[in-house]
Amino acid sequence: DLGSRVSWSKDVGNGQWDTPLELGPTDEFQELETAFKQMVRDMIKHQSQLRLAERRFSNLYTHSLDPVYIARDDGRIMELNPAGETVLGLPKIEDGTYGYSLEELFVNEDERLDFIGRLDREGAVAGFEATFLLPSGRELFVLVSATRRMDDSGKTLAYQGVIHDITDRKRFEEALVDAKNEAEFYCDIMSHDLNNAVQGLGGYLELCNLATDLDDVNQFLPYAHDQMARASDLLRNVRRLSHLGSQRIELTEVDLNKTLVKAVWAVERAHSHVKLDIRFDLEEEGPMAMGEAFIDDVFINLLDNAIKYDTHEVKVVDIQVFKAEVEGSDRWRIRFADRGPGVADRDKQTIFGRFERRALNEYGTGLGLSIVVKAVERSGGRTWVEDRVPGDHSQGAAFIVELKAA
Repeated sequence: DLGSRVSWSKDVGNGQWDTPLELGPTDEFQELETAFKQMVRDMIKHQSQLRLAERRFSNLYTHSLDPVYIARDDGRIMELNPAGETVLGLPKIEDGTYGYSLEELFVNEDERLDFIGRLDREGAVAGFEATFLLPSGRELFVLVSATRRMDDSGKTLAYQGVIHDITDRKRFEEALVDAKNEAEFYCDIMSHDLNNAVQGLGGYLELCNLATDLDDVNQFLPYAHDQMARASDLLRNVRRLSHLGSQRIELTEVDLNKTLVKAVWAVERAHSHVKLDIRFDLEEEGPMAMGEAFIDDVFINLLDNAIKYDTHEVKVVDIQVFKAEVEGSDRWRIRFADRGPGVADRDKQTIFGRFERRALNEYGTGLGLSIVVKAVERSGGRTWVEDRVPGDHSQGAAFIVELKAA
């Protein structure tokens, strides 16, 4: 410092040439200048790195195929990248936000609460699977990854995240599950129902072989014929179900009166040994509906089920055709009411489930009903079951088919 330099100068002036001089920094201003220049160089370097990172983030944000969002502390979405605007289709409002919070898009309440809870507890959620309902009415299956940005005090500043659309993947997974269930169902039909029919046929043929006179043979032959017809029906229905899944849908105008008369004739021929009382309540002028090529199989299978599982000596089926208005458009409804065992309330929602195998004692293997629901859906209609006598399912079932009016 200055004091040590003055003392050293006095000693040297007095002839003490060997007095040492303790040298500190040679120039404090020079050191300050050097440090300042280094600081400037570091700032320039950091700014360059920051600009590079910003460019990379901007490219990622702008060109990402997945929606990227930033939301306020109250959850309202305030920024979306181009993919987000395209995929989500959220409307912008006057304050510049998108008028929605992410949690408002959740379809399932349990999923929404789970997502919010994890984000609040952990500050981040990765790959959360959820179902969104968009303003357009479209349902979207997504994986959501989100983080919560906070200040030093722990107060939430904003939320940000990425939404990955997995709708196609989910549809593919569902198709795989359906294909697996279909294969298992066909195997079940072949190994159980068809095998039973073949064994029954073999048993009655063996009884015919052991019979000692023609009267005994004639007694067993009708039962053998029934088992053979059962096996044939099973194979026919499996083949038709397979065709329903592979053929292109082509809707045409269907005269319901003519189609029903044709179906009744086919069923009466197949059950010629059974006493039938099939009653019609049809429209005088031929009601025209939109249906596809397999719509006659719908009526045949519903009539066939009504007859097979009715234990009365005379099988009574009432067929009624009437018009209904649904959401502003005309529909035709065809009602098949039987006197069979009926369908319990617990089964009314699931009996048409594809390849459903429950309640075999009530309405068969479910194969015929699988054809019904699949063909009606392909025709743009719907099917359901109710009690023939309201409130008493034991009095029989009423199967209703609804088709668009032509």
